[in-house]
Amino acid sequence: SFGTAAEECAKQLLRIPVVHPDFEAILIETVFAQMLRLPSPTELPLFYCRLLEFLVQKQASLRGVVDRAFQQLIKSADKLDNDALEVLADSHAYHLINHRYQFQWSLFEGASATEASLRYLRRTFERLVRLSFQENVHNNVPESLHVYVPPDCQPSLPTALQGKEEYQKFCSLIKIKEPDTAALVAYCEQLQRKRTSSPPPEEQGDAKRRKIDENGQAAEGEKEAKDVKEDNSNTDDKDKNGEDAPSGWMLESVFEVLILATLQAAKTNTHMHKFLKGHAQALRSMLPEDEEGALSVGRTIVRCVFAYWALFSKRLELTIEAFLDAGIIGPREVLEEALDPEAGRLQGCDSVAVCNILDMIAQKSVEMSETARVGLAMAKTLGKQDSVEEWRQKLDIAVREDIELFTIIFTAFLRNYQYFEGKDAFLQQVMQQRLVAVGRKYSRFIKPLLEAAEHRIQGLSDCPPIMKTVESLKSL
Repeated sequence: SFGTAAEECAKQLLRIPVVHPDFEAILIETVFAQMLRLPSPTELPLFYCRLLEFLVQKQASLRGVVDRAFQQLIKSADKLDNDALEVLADSHAYHLINHRYQFQWSLFEGASATEASLRYLRRTFERLVRLSFQENVHNNVPESLHVYVPPDCQPSLPTALQGKEEYQKFCSLIKIKEPDTAALVAYCEQLQRKRTSSPPPEEQGDAKRRKIDENGQAAEGEKEAKDVKEDNSNTDDKDKNGEDAPSGWMLESVFEVLILATLQAAKTNTHMHKFLKGHAQALRSMLPEDEEGALSVGRTIVRCVFAYWALFSKRLELTIEAFLDAGIIGPREVLEEALDPEAGRLQGCDSVAVCNILDMIAQKSVEMSETARVGLAMAKTLGKQDSVEEWRQKLDIAVREDIELFTIIFTAFLRNYQYFEGKDAFLQQVMQQRLVAVGRKYSRFIKPLLEAAEHRIQGLSDCPPIMKTVESLKSL
């Protein structure tokens, strides 16, 4: 009844005509129970966060009750469902911001701290630095807990790369406004070319004519052809002097320097979108046509983005989404790279950024199949047979893509579970919980996968705990 009016809801709750010594405890317990309801709360989690704050504002005695509720739930963090823990961390961060970070921090120190509670603390601090500033967190929590605060949100560009001639050249070619894609493509091709001899005449002619404007149309490129010709002539001179010409670069190496230069040039997320708008078609044209080659280059791009924004999770999420929307990378390479247990990144595949990226990709995929279902139903209602066939084909394609996507996700969780066996029992448990959370949230879309799980998820039958978890999802 009060989904859009948290303050009014707080007023009405406090006006309930009940006189009971435990009324406040019952009230706060009920709000927390609704907020942590599975598979999802009735209202958005933010509603319950705001409701708790309005209750505390209007009745000060509730402050201690809310704090004790958080404390009891944190002590039981190892028993909390993964989704419930994420919602609780969101709510706690909002609560701390509103109450000047006052809390019983000793829960996370000494013998009181557990692996589950410290994971919860990292989650809460991750939300806090998104709501406030890292400096505020450092100034208001005990120094012993600073190690769990996310590092300063700065990009990570390899120092050795900055002095490279190729990096500097890419920086000069990357333009947010009035992009010159022909020059960029020509230079990428030049780096790939194995210059043991001069390019054939017809190739030189193609280089002179090659230019792609921001609409993807062919046009003349005087300046670019001149630069390429000069580079080729320099190579010829080296060959004539009897020196060995350098070998060409692998396409992955070209994209690695190109993407890092692009990330450095795009100071804001708006700049990144403008760059991709002008360069997306040119970048897509350079991708290999074969699936394995495109996957290898795609993973290189994803790896560069993860490395560059390793300390700034929000920009990491936004940049990955921008590259996905531009069609330069696909969901498979993002998921395989993000969920790689051997990648050696901060918090690995259990980081907040990875969780959000996974959810973003899954959500976009199921939205496409849901759109196709709605379109098919409308076409049947209107009796448009041609449209029915068209929407049915779209739905079949979307369903297949959903199954392929969730097969990758489930397989990755299985690999992570096996990787942590004998190394970290707690992370094993986390991987199992995350698999349950994904399966529960998207159960309506993955039933065909669950029915054929043993055949589609390689190695599932060799891992009884994950096999049991997948079997339990069939009953949802």
